[in-house]
Amino acid sequence: DFSIRFTSDGKKQSKGMKCTVKCTDDGSGSVVVTTPPGDPCKVNLDKLTGNYPPLLLQNRDFIFPTSEDENEERILDIVDGSELELFCHGSTKYQDQTYVELAGVPEEKSAKLTCNNGAFYSGDTEVT
Repeated sequence: DFSIRFTSDGKKQSKGMKCTVKCTDDGSGSVVVTTPPGDPCKVNLDKLTGNYPPLLLQNRDFIFPTSEDENEERILDIVDGSELELFCHGSTKYQDQTYVELAGVPEEKSAKLTCNNGAFYSGDTEVT
């Protein structure tokens, strides 16, 4: 049995990723390789701001909260490694001026973010 741990410091900003691979012998002579999942990303729907909060999509489907936390807030847990798409909308009058506004992300009608160990990224840029 042995383990390998890889840590990336994300351009020396302490925002990188950690990956641990553990190999074990299952008794059959085969080696079983397991990689534990990273932390999920959380979206608090009750703390979204703006007149028209973005629609949240995964695999082209709307996603909705299934429960509330102890503070009665609606929290979405996004599995590590999966994508979340933010799609902006508004009234027809302002539709041509409506876009996703995130630091380091181009202004578009939608943005695809990837959950990486508890943080969302657009490409290599962490989105907060």
